[in-house]
Amino acid sequence: MHVGVFTYYYYPIINGVVITIGDWKSQAKQSGVDMTVFTSQADWKKSNQPDVVEYPAIPLYKKIGITIPMFPETTIENEIRRRHITLFHVHHPFYIGKLALKMKKKFHIPVVFTYHTRYSDYFRSYLPWVSGTALSHFVTKIMVNFINKCDAVTAANETLKQELLQGGVRTPIFVVPPGIDTVEFASGNRRVARQRLGIDKDDMVLLYVGRLAREKNIYFLVRAFSYIHKKAPKIKLLLAGNGLEETKLKEYARKHKFANNVLFATNENIKTIPDIYAVADSFVYASQTETYGRVIVEAMAAGLCVIALKGPSIIDLLQDGVTGRIVFKHSPKVFAQRVLELMSDREKRLFLASNGQKEARQKYDSKVSWSQLMDVYKISEMSRPETNRTKT
Repeated sequence: MHVGVFTYYYYPIINGVVITIGDWKSQAKQSGVDMTVFTSQADWKKSNQPDVVEYPAIPLYKKIGITIPMFPETTIENEIRRRHITLFHVHHPFYIGKLALKMKKKFHIPVVFTYHTRYSDYFRSYLPWVSGTALSHFVTKIMVNFINKCDAVTAANETLKQELLQGGVRTPIFVVPPGIDTVEFASGNRRVARQRLGIDKDDMVLLYVGRLAREKNIYFLVRAFSYIHKKAPKIKLLLAGNGLEETKLKEYARKHKFANNVLFATNENIKTIPDIYAVADSFVYASQTETYGRVIVEAMAAGLCVIALKGPSIIDLLQDGVTGRIVFKHSPKVFAQRVLELMSDREKRLFLASNGQKEARQKYDSKVSWSQLMDVYKISEMSRPETNRTKT
């Protein structure tokens, strides 16, 4: 088996999709499965990795990896032949996804698609002047049409599977939560990380990890923190990630007079992420666009108490009052109250953190995820005509 992975972005860009691909690629190597990543070549610089094929692209937003591909068909076709690719795994439904379907038709190679993103929610964040209903209908139609041309689709949880079925997806859907290295995320060095970030050993820290972007509902968190700061002025909020809203968030913190309590870790290498989690006492999250919520699983594995605003997929990850705390009312003030309750109740906080960590190890470890994904790959490969299997 040789899997060709189609993605708009890959390392050095860091986001949930990239990290998931990297984890599965690592597991593939350990299992003896070949995997080649087809991705955009930003800044016209090649990475020269033997298992990464880069096609020319124009970068739009370099920090978050948004690019315009520049005629990659010939490059990809040649590499499919040379590497004897037997299965495509696609991570985006638009141009690069359609290109994979074109290659499927030409080479009779099955396509597996992973549903990472609720695109209608993302587009509403950036196109607020467009009717939400019309936009959602249009994007959903494109998504469903694409997925129904694939051989299999993976979704991170049962809620997403039901959403896809209700939306009209007929392609077989498999629940495969992206995994993480749960041992690695429990290995952070709290003392060293706090020293590096200038955080006192006695400070209480709330942590958010992810893009600093509107679609992550990041302003909900900073508004909630303004209430927290009034009641507990020694608590700090650490925002770990890059994004277009970074400058505006800093201005917001200055305007509301808690800039000294909001810290930014925007240039952290992926290898230091376990240390970032180790810095914190609790993890806070408010995004409403997630299909999975990988950073919540990372926080659980790191042994943090997770406090999350109810949203898509959150109820699949957390059991309220058992493995974390779900805030059901979409109110920054109520969210702040729940955070303050837990920050003042160490025993409860540690109880939730311990249960969450056990849950992450049992259900979301990368080895478990890879085993489930391999089952999908094998089923999909069986749909390929025998004559074409022997050719490659």
